[in-house]
Amino acid sequence: MAYTREIINVGITADDGSGDYLRDALIKANTNFSNLWQVGAVDTQLDLSGTTIASTVTNDSIILDPAGTGKVVVASSVDPQTTDSVDLGSTTKSWNNLHSTTVYTDKTVLNAQASAPGSPVDGTLYYNSTTDTFVGYVDGVWTNLTGAVTATSTDTFTNKSGNISMWTNNSNYLTAETITLTSLKTVTAASSDFADFKTRIAAL
Repeated sequence: MAYTREIINVGITADDGSGDYLRDALIKANTNFSNLWQVGAVDTQLDLSGTTIASTVTNDSIILDPAGTGKVVVASSVDPQTTDSVDLGSTTKSWNNLHSTTVYTDKTVLNAQASAPGSPVDGTLYYNSTTDTFVGYVDGVWTNLTGAVTATSTDTFTNKSGNISMWTNNSNYLTAETITLTSLKTVTAASSDFADFKTRIAAL
């Protein structure tokens, strides 16, 4: 609601009879005080009602602008009025740095902690400071997302280029040995299983 400031006409000189009558002047004074009581912020586009500060102009922003190096200090928690309804920052205006001990989201806990967070859902992530690993909640189970790969001497791994690397021992690392097609043919031809296979084929 817009309010108009009432100006009391005091005349040009004292007792010249050109100013407002006393009653009219006091009516204007009462009106001004009533406006102050209801709105509070005079000559602004803000409406103060109870504990709410609202803009009186549709789609207009409320700017908090401390002087110099001053900051906007909040002495309590900050919550949105309705959950999942407003954003902090935007696609065109982002915050520079976010300093926080812990950041919670629906899917991710950006924090190092010694145990898993409670009430996880598939996709929840956190960093386990005890095992030094990133952990994710997948299909209802906490799963390490980083760490050493273990295997036995019979395990093989194929990379994107199609090369097969094999284990030569039970260490927690892959060797640099690569099985080529030529070496694979040589090993296969020399194996007893392949010789037995050829014998069985010949007997058919």
